[in-house]
Amino acid sequence: MRFGDDEVDAAYEKLIKPVVEEMAVPRVVNRIVHNDRIDQRILKEIQAADLAIADLTHARPSVYYEAGYAERSIPVIYTCRADHLSSQAPDHLRVHFDLATANCIAWGSPTDRTFPERLRARLRLVLRPILDRRARDMEDRDHQQAFSRLSTEDKLQLLRDVALEEARNAGWDPRLYKKEDFAILGPEVLLFLDSIGAFQRPAAAGHRLSIFIRPRITRPTLRSLYWWLSPFEDVPDGPAVTSINHHVVLISLARVLPRQIEMQFSEVARDLAFPEPSWTVQSSSGWPAAARSPRAIRLTLMSGLTSEPDLRNRLGQILPPEIASVKTDGRNASSAAKARARE
Repeated sequence: MRFGDDEVDAAYEKLIKPVVEEMAVPRVVNRIVHNDRIDQRILKEIQAADLAIADLTHARPSVYYEAGYAERSIPVIYTCRADHLSSQAPDHLRVHFDLATANCIAWGSPTDRTFPERLRARLRLVLRPILDRRARDMEDRDHQQAFSRLSTEDKLQLLRDVALEEARNAGWDPRLYKKEDFAILGPEVLLFLDSIGAFQRPAAAGHRLSIFIRPRITRPTLRSLYWWLSPFEDVPDGPAVTSINHHVVLISLARVLPRQIEMQFSEVARDLAFPEPSWTVQSSSGWPAAARSPRAIRLTLMSGLTSEPDLRNRLGQILPPEIASVKTDGRNASSAAKARARE
């Protein structure tokens, strides 16, 4: 807004300020005490604000600059004296063409009776998603604080329960791996005894999801995982199983660098389009070499878990694509079986 103009100052005091104070804390640079350069202070206030109101009356170049700066990160509500919006207004007063299409709230004079309600309605509209986001942020902080107070054992148990629930909701048929599943692999595989294994029905579709939840992913963990994939992928060929699509999800409470995965699994290729750090390998000769069936394997890393909702949100992004392909395969297999039955 133009400072020092009696009419604009009056419009702020009588029309804008009372409405803003109902819903927020107004900050105007010439109405606060500071010792900064005024241009620097304005930019600081914009950076700290949730929204900005820019009055375009008298077409101040600084207002246009500051409004454009604000639009980089926050919503901007535009106001202006009504006659400055007219195409008949002099060039030095008329709202510039690049903001002529802005949904500007016009005021006729500092006593305009309709302006406050129009501004109030716009503020409600703009503030609603901001307040909703703030409420979600506060809820997330509460969840993170509650999660941080849990013991490591309780954190792992909570994450296991959540992962099982999310897998079931996405259409997988989960079960916990049993100790005898690992007998062939030796004592090092005890690292995985608290992990989750989930297998999708029908088995003929050849899809599998395995989720491992650990306090941290270490080099011994990754070595065990490398050799664990061999006997579990050693599935006999047959008319119903032509490939194995195995999605292995590694979940770690501690943060893990993607290069740690790549150092152990040199055969993998990074999938940059996946929402979490993820790698794929396609092999018909075996990875490790014991497997006989052609298969595609995906490794996905989810580390630095901070709360229950954090895991739910991140699992929700990676589970549906796998399930969609499985369900499609299942429907096709079912349709084919029905067709054979009719014959």
